[in-house]
Amino acid sequence: MNDRTEWFTSKHKPVRPGLYECVIELLDCDFTVLVGWHPYRGWNIQSPRIKKWRGLTVYGYMKRGAL
Repeated sequence: MNDRTEWFTSKHKPVRPGLYECVIELLDCDFTVLVGWHPYRGWNIQSPRIKKWRGLTVYGYMKRGAL
């Protein structure tokens, strides 16, 4: 089973707070980093542009021992 969701564009916003794997554009290069999201405050990153993001599936969340 896959432990990560599909990629979403920056137009879509996560519904749960937490860390998400994001592809950001910085200095004309793409980097994959973990970025925090809060439903009321938004992304915990300012200047780089988020191109796409993905989170953990329920299986991936349970596999990491969170439940």
